[in-house]
Amino acid sequence: MENDKSCIIVGNAQMSDLMGSKIDSYDEVVRINRFQTKGFEDIVGTKCTTWILNNKLSCREDYYKNNRNDIFNTHKNIKCLVLTYTNRGEPTLKQYKREHSNFDYIIKENVYDWKSTTGLLAIEHFIEQYGHVTIVGFDFGKTHHYWGNKCRADSPDKRHGWDEEKEYVNGLVSKGKLSYLESL
Repeated sequence: MENDKSCIIVGNAQMSDLMGSKIDSYDEVVRINRFQTKGFEDIVGTKCTTWILNNKLSCREDYYKNNRNDIFNTHKNIKCLVLTYTNRGEPTLKQYKREHSNFDYIIKENVYDWKSTTGLLAIEHFIEQYGHVTIVGFDFGKTHHYWGNKCRADSPDKRHGWDEEKEYVNGLVSKGKLSYLESL
C-alpha cells in the first residue's frame, strides 16, 4: 500500500550531525525501543508518531509499562507497536491492547537466517505502509546508542546478523524502497 505521506525511522546509533529539524519535518516519525529525545533535540528531533518496541521490552522487562506515561505525555497522539517474532508474552500484549487504544502488536514469521533487529522489522513494516521510507541512525552494530551508557542494553549486540542486515537494507535502497537521511 503506497501512502503520500513521508516516513522516517530513527535508529538509536550514535549520530553527530544536527538532523533534528529535518527528522521532525516528516509526517511519520518512528522511534525504536529505549529512544531518547530530551537533551538530543538538535541531533534527533523531538517528534514521535509511532514508538516501536520489541517483545522483551514490552513484556519481560516491563519497559512499556514503566515508561509509557512519560513517553505518551511527552509525545502526544503517539501509537505504540510491538513488532516481534515470538508469541512469548502474548497474553500481556493482548492485555495492553485491550487497555490502551493506541497500543498494538504484530507477531511476524522470521524469514532470515540471522536474528534481525527491531529496526529491520520496523523498516519492513513501514515500507509495506508507505512504499518508501527514510532511515537515520542505523549503523548495523558499530556504535553504542546515541544517548550514551544509560542502560544495560547499550552496547552493540553480537547476536544480531549485522553484516546480513546491512546487505539486506542496502538491497532495499537499490530497489528504491529505502533511503538514508543525508546530512544538512
